Amino acid sequence: MIHLHPMLRFLKVANIAVIENVEVEFEPGLNLLTGETGSGKSLLVDAVTMLLGERAGADVLRSGEARGYIEGIFRLETWPEDLVALFHDAGVEVEEELILRREISASGRSRIFANDRLVTQAFVRAVRPHLVDIYGQGEAPMALVGGRPLRLLDSYAQTDELRRRVEELALAYREIERALDELSRAEAERLRLLDVYQFQIREIERVHPTLGEDEELGRERALLANAETLFQLAQEAYAELYEADDSMVRKGARVYRRLEQLRGMDERAAGALELLERARIFLEEVAYFLRDYREGIRFSPERLAEVEGRLAELERLKRKYGPTLREVLETLAELKAKYEELASADMRRGELEERRKRLQAEYRQLAGELSRKREQAARALERAVTAELRALALERGRFQVALVPVEEFPSPEGMERVQFLVALNVGEEPRPVAKVASGGELSRIMLALKTVASRWRGPRTLIFDEIDVGIGGRVAEIVGERLKQLGERYQVLCVTHQPQIARFADAHYRVVKEVVGGRTQVRVERLGQMERVEELARMLGGREITEVVRRHARELIRS
Repeated sequence: MIHLHPMLRFLKVANIAVIENVEVEFEPGLNLLTGETGSGKSLLVDAVTMLLGERAGADVLRSGEARGYIEGIFRLETWPEDLVALFHDAGVEVEEELILRREISASGRSRIFANDRLVTQAFVRAVRPHLVDIYGQGEAPMALVGGRPLRLLDSYAQTDELRRRVEELALAYREIERALDELSRAEAERLRLLDVYQFQIREIERVHPTLGEDEELGRERALLANAETLFQLAQEAYAELYEADDSMVRKGARVYRRLEQLRGMDERAAGALELLERARIFLEEVAYFLRDYREGIRFSPERLAEVEGRLAELERLKRKYGPTLREVLETLAELKAKYEELASADMRRGELEERRKRLQAEYRQLAGELSRKREQAARALERAVTAELRALALERGRFQVALVPVEEFPSPEGMERVQFLVALNVGEEPRPVAKVASGGELSRIMLALKTVASRWRGPRTLIFDEIDVGIGGRVAEIVGERLKQLGERYQVLCVTHQPQIARFADAHYRVVKEVVGGRTQVRVERLGQMERVEELARMLGGREITEVVRRHARELIRS
């Protein structure tokens, strides 16, 4: 494993919403973002989520702009093997820093680059859990319902691989059940098709065609149908060439004798004599062919009828299964394959049922093991979150993880679902968190869960967008202290309206929205000591900032 410090070191946002161009360098520890309501603080959190794969269409662009950009530089401390594998699969170089850049166009299309390598949204979504953990304003209700509590518990129990195997077994079991259902529903159709295929196979095999047979029989039929004419033509040609008194061979012999005499008197005739000898040989070969051809002709009406009958059978097969004899033979092979497949359905049913039985046994074993680990982890998670709640001024709070058996078998999630329950007052029975807790209580419960979760999920940047909703005074100060403690182990980014939280910042940023040249712009400024006093005074005193308020702000920072 490569050791490097996980931190969102730099963020640049250009032409997104009302942001024209903002660059922020973040620090280790607790980074606080403050500003007036609607100044654009949460836009920066939204930019991080878009950079890491959330939806980003043309509607997020600054008005009138054709393209927007979000860029983040992450410095990583550890590279777990699964993260290294993600990078290698995507062809991205593993370096000390990860530079992510997302370009969004007015057409609605976007491109994402990782260390200058084009990557997919799926890639950055897979990488996101290793980089940041974000708690947004609307996350609490969503994080406490559906399948998310179960995923959180499995992550806490470090059973992700076991759960993945249980899910694979459940899906494989369901696939076999679907196959068995299809076999049962298709039984009547299977028997019908078996009869059809068997008839068609027998029909073709009864004729027993061979490749090219129709072409050979066609030639034979032409010879048989024209036998008399062919015999007559061959006889006449043979006679003129060889048998007749004035045949070409005999005339050539007489010419040959005269040329011999001529050569005896003039040697120049030798060449012509040689050519004539060759011609005589050729003529005799043609004559012998005609003689043999004539003698080989058979006058057989019976054979003609036999050939025509065979051709008629082949033509019928070609019309039905062709149109060529080659295709008839290919159809025969296909029919046999289909017949064998259907005929072996009973054997396949037995194989499927045997495999289903094995999968069922393996699923019960692994799902049972997963249930035991979840039970152990649930009790540990209850203790850890309850302790966090008490540290967050919910002294009487009691967190409970309920494992509820599921009726579905086999369930891809295992044999139970998870529900998070909480009792915030003495004598109350634990009830679902979302139904019991107020807004401020929900924020603290989520902070407790995030705090506990961060301990086993490894180093990352924790982002809280207005974790202080519904709280104030002493409780806000306690939340601030908890965020400060988190900042000692992780980089924490927090958007807040509470001065009791902002006082704990290791790095304090003010987000300002202003009108410049007739256009709304957002800027982010890193605050020094005096500027922090003014910002906290604004948060404490509202419009009119008095010296008393400033003294209070200075006292908050000093204490």
